[in-house]
Amino acid sequence: ALEPAVEHDPPYRPAGVLLARRLLDRQSFDRAAEVLDRIGEPADTEVVSMRIRVLMARGADVQARELLEQWLAKNPEDVALLIEQARLQIEAQRYHEAENTLLRAIDRSAREPDLYALLYKLYEDGRVADSERQRIRLLERMQREIPAQRITRLKLAEHHLQTGRADEALNLFQALVREDPNDWQALGNTLVLLALSGRPDEADAIVQQRLEASPRDRRLLETIRAYYAATRNTEQWMEIGLRLLDLDPPSERRSLDLVSIYRHLERDDDALRVLEEAFSGRLGELKDGQTFAYHLMHLEQRRHDAAGAFNALGEWVKRYPKFEAELMLVQAMAAERMGDQAQAEKLMVDLLSRHPDHAPTNNALGYTWSNRDENLDQALKMITLAVEAEPANPAYLDSMGWVLYKLGRFEEAVKWLQDSRQAARMPQAVIYDHLGDALYRVGRTEEAQLWWQRARVAAEGEDPADDPELEGLDERLTAKLDAVSEGKRPPVAASPVADTTDEPALPVAPTAPTRPGPPPAP
Repeated sequence: ALEPAVEHDPPYRPAGVLLARRLLDRQSFDRAAEVLDRIGEPADTEVVSMRIRVLMARGADVQARELLEQWLAKNPEDVALLIEQARLQIEAQRYHEAENTLLRAIDRSAREPDLYALLYKLYEDGRVADSERQRIRLLERMQREIPAQRITRLKLAEHHLQTGRADEALNLFQALVREDPNDWQALGNTLVLLALSGRPDEADAIVQQRLEASPRDRRLLETIRAYYAATRNTEQWMEIGLRLLDLDPPSERRSLDLVSIYRHLERDDDALRVLEEAFSGRLGELKDGQTFAYHLMHLEQRRHDAAGAFNALGEWVKRYPKFEAELMLVQAMAAERMGDQAQAEKLMVDLLSRHPDHAPTNNALGYTWSNRDENLDQALKMITLAVEAEPANPAYLDSMGWVLYKLGRFEEAVKWLQDSRQAARMPQAVIYDHLGDALYRVGRTEEAQLWWQRARVAAEGEDPADDPELEGLDERLTAKLDAVSEGKRPPVAASPVADTTDEPALPVAPTAPTRPGPPPAP
């Protein structure tokens, strides 16, 4: 109802302000900026605070601060402006200043729920010293000052949940949902608690009822998807993901997400249809053709035997020469999967003769040579090229750490492998294993044990079909951990440079296959 009202009468402030507020709650910053521009020059602090949020979201922190200072000079005790001041301080990592700003504001305006909400989050995130004790003290104050406000009841319910009082938490969450069916936090927690307390049928009935009533409500779909993630219902999590993607306009990101979900739901025909659209140019210029190619490789490997997948990928190379580099690389990976290392290397060398700056192939061949202890100086140059092209790519950072390890430059290897670990969005068993080996080589045995143990845990959630290096990894990790616990030298990976001294060489771990890049994940 608000959109037509604003379209019909753009200067009508009440509708515009309410619409802009809701758009900001959804993080639709560009649309909110359009609505605020129609309202015109800000005449009150609420509009100013929304303009500041838009500027911050767009990275224009200097403009945001200037606008804030201008209005704070005239309205030094305005709650909306003080909240934005604290947000800017948090953005600049000046957490104690933000805490003091909010505490002073609460002392003056003790019944403003938004002040408590932002300060509570600061404590929840552990941004200041003694955050947990301060969080509990703040919750007690909220119960005295604003006991009936939603933020107090929501945080009290969450506190009950954290302290093992699940029934009390559930009652509070359910009461919040009865009062406001669109209280998404309370609804999500209600669903999870019902499922975990042995009442999944009740949770599923609520989900179905809400989906029938509002099948295209994005916030509802996001809440339900989070519920399925929390209860580890992967299939339904993906099905809701498809509904969410159906709300999005066509884009490369949307198509990648579609292929990923289709592939993991084994809807291969749908996945291939999206890949055809991508490679044929119907999505426009692709920024990440390599990830589309990775998905294609996994699909063809499921549809054919090893040789069949290799041949099928060769046909894709012929059909879409614009993506020759991306498709030839995954064909080389398929050759390796069928045990033809020579063919895999030939394809990569041939590819680089035509596309010498192709970062994924430079990384793949450099990593292959590193694993085989061959051409290490050249491998270092190739991996350096890949890292310069994508300095935050965790696979490339891992490759850099690994080639340095093979060159006996263990201290440098630790640094790069730590960077790789931090850049990875998810736990990566192979990265952790590499890091453990490098740490052992520099005498940090206890830390090495920790990362080998974490590698073991991470490997349980990964699929060897996506990453061949996982094959046999558990046995290698067990051998290392057992050796250390027995006071023996663990069978870490060899380093042809460091292991050529007169000192007896360490036992050699089996050589792992190529890992040219991160496998696509849903």
